[in-house]
Amino acid sequence: MNSIRARLTFAYAAALLGTMLAFAIALFTLRRAGQFDELQRSVVTEASLALNLIRQTEQSGQKVTIMTDSILGPTISPTLRSVLEGVPDYLL
Repeated sequence: MNSIRARLTFAYAAALLGTMLAFAIALFTLRRAGQFDELQRSVVTEASLALNLIRQTEQSGQKVTIMTDSILGPTISPTLRSVLEGVPDYLL
């Protein structure tokens, strides 16, 4: 026997659960989007810093790459390598 009180309690609990689920999904989505924006800003900042260091090295007349082995091809010059070690997580 389902009383009206039991049905109302069940309906309220279902509505509350649905609302909490929708809030959790919205919160998760917005937090994830914020993390991607922060990551993008970080990557752009590090990339522009590395690019500026490479350009400054080139404009100062120093070599950016050197040929040490014909099989491997050109590699980064030791001076540029030491400059880029200050940039965290760079990739060439």
